[in-house]
Amino acid sequence: MDRPLRLTSLTDVRCERYPSPDYLSTETKSNEVRRSYPGDPNEIWRVGLLDVETGNIVYLDLPDPHAHQVMDFNWSPDDALLIDTASDNAVKCWLYVVAFGESRLREIWRGVRVNRMYTSFASNWHPDGQQVIFLSNIGDRYGLYTIDASLSEDRTQLLTDPSYDLLSAPSIAGDALFYAGNGVNPYEQHIYRLKLSGGSPERATLLSGQNIGYPSPDGQHLVFRHSNDTSPPKLYVTNNQDSKPTRVTQPPLPAFTEQSWATADYVNFSSLIDDYALHARILKPNNIEPGKKYPVLFGPVYSNKTSIHEL
Repeated sequence: MDRPLRLTSLTDVRCERYPSPDYLSTETKSNEVRRSYPGDPNEIWRVGLLDVETGNIVYLDLPDPHAHQVMDFNWSPDDALLIDTASDNAVKCWLYVVAFGESRLREIWRGVRVNRMYTSFASNWHPDGQQVIFLSNIGDRYGLYTIDASLSEDRTQLLTDPSYDLLSAPSIAGDALFYAGNGVNPYEQHIYRLKLSGGSPERATLLSGQNIGYPSPDGQHLVFRHSNDTSPPKLYVTNNQDSKPTRVTQPPLPAFTEQSWATADYVNFSSLIDDYALHARILKPNNIEPGKKYPVLFGPVYSNKTSIHEL
């Protein structure tokens, strides 16, 4: 029996139509799109298995498809299907497994947390086909956990350093996991390498700033895109034996380097109610005069709203 094709179905017929301005046309025009606002009915997410020979589609019986999102799904080496779902408010999340040749869902893990810092969900099969690796904030911070999909008990094990947050889904390449995290400080993102056999994570990027990585299939090389507050993205490549990166792309044009860009100050404010700190990035003009009042724009990280104040 051949592996069926997996597919997702997203039905939005229950969603209202709302006007959306199109500014790319010669004249601004309004297009109607279906979307859900708070309180409106949601889209309906479904996962189906398509038999290529017969054309039959068997949809899996996912709970509350009108209120749960399908975040991801992956085949194991033994053709078991892993499905990652979450409630639309990101409070609850589930991992399900469907055995090869079956359509019955088996829940292997459930997470509930009201105060998530990020709404990040990701999962994949371990190369051994028995364990599942998933991203979660079971603890105080986001990390990578494993769970044995063959066991009936929920026994998770943390793989990564609990002192900082993971900021991306893991990539499995060769005998290692690659992922992004802010282990240096909350203002930088680096790529880390963790051997599947165990051990401590190793930082694979050394350039300060933001780094987004793409490992080679064998895990021996890493291409990463690097940028910081005053320079545009550049592409580098490195390998496991030599941590010194080699730049692949050309530097920016002289006109860019001749421009004086505003530098960023990173500060934190202690909480008055707990042990946490609020981190902030402040961009100031180069010709700012100390003691003079300036209008200030405050932009929250998790909102597209800004407010104007005077300092």
